[in-house]
This record gives sequence, C-alpha cells and structure tokens, in this order.
Amino acid sequence: MSIIDITENALKHFAKKLTAQEFVLMSTKKSGCSGLSYVTEIKTGEPPSSALKVSADLPIYIEEQSIFYLQGMLVDYQTQGLQSKLVYINPNETGRCGCGTSFSVE
Repeated sequence: MSIIDITENALKHFAKKLTAQEFVLMSTKKSGCSGLSYVTEIKTGEPPSSALKVSADLPIYIEEQSIFYLQGMLVDYQTQGLQSKLVYINPNETGRCGCGTSFSVE
C-alpha cells in the first residue's frame, strides 16, 4: 500500500508543470482556523533527505513529518466550469474550516 494515492488527472497535471530539474513536495503547515493546511510546491534541485517518494511515475514526495496527517489521502485534479484545482480527499480529517483552507485531525 502506498502512503497516498494520486489520480491519473493529478499525475497529468503535475507532468505538465514539472521540468527535468523539478519535483513536487507535499506537506502540511499550521494554518487557518482548523489548524493545518495542505502545501503542494514545485521545487528545484534534490528533494530533502527526510522526504519519501510517493509516485513511481513522477518525482512526487511527502515530507516525513506530514505522513501522519496525509497517509491514506487521495489527491485529485478536478475541473468545474472554468476552474481547475487540486482536491485532497483525506480520511484523517476530522474537521475543515468553512472557507476550506484548513483542516484538523485528532
């Protein structure tokens, strides 16, 4: 079992964005009214030694200290009308703020 699952749509989205020297780093940070927010960044160079690779197809990593919050999560890329965005479906969430920018876990 992998740490997270990434849909084909999300993989295609990342593949379009990445150059040969870049990688995706997923993590969490303390933020918002619910406590944590998702951070998905495209970085250049080598991934941190503490990061774990979560995709066989692309250089996508998770920061080790965020695994507890993200394990079992599904990352999707969805389009609704004229808007496209990454969507995080996380079974660890116990709450989400009203504006959707932060989440909580217990």
